[in-house]
Amino acid sequence: MTIQSNSPLGSIREYEVSEHELESALKQATLWKFERVRDITVSRFEALSPALAPSRAIQLAHLYGIKHWVIPAIERLSLRTESLTVEEANQIGFETVIEICAHRDT
Repeated sequence: MTIQSNSPLGSIREYEVSEHELESALKQATLWKFERVRDITVSRFEALSPALAPSRAIQLAHLYGIKHWVIPAIERLSLRTESLTVEEANQIGFETVIEICAHRDT
């Protein structure tokens, strides 16, 4: 993902930010209650939405309290034809796996 940054001199710089770097920023912003930084980081993750695996979105949502990510990610996992993998189940937790199974049964 490319992020633009305004430098104090007024020029705009672009640089690549990895998912790992975004998560680090989100973790610190949440820990230190830097709401503006947290909001920006969440919006950058949302820009990754199609590329961000639904199980990863649920994991991040649980870790960092991003409640509005959970239901869309559960719906994406419920509607796909492939079964959950063990890795995905470990990422999202037992209760979320049960929710997905319930959605698939309806």
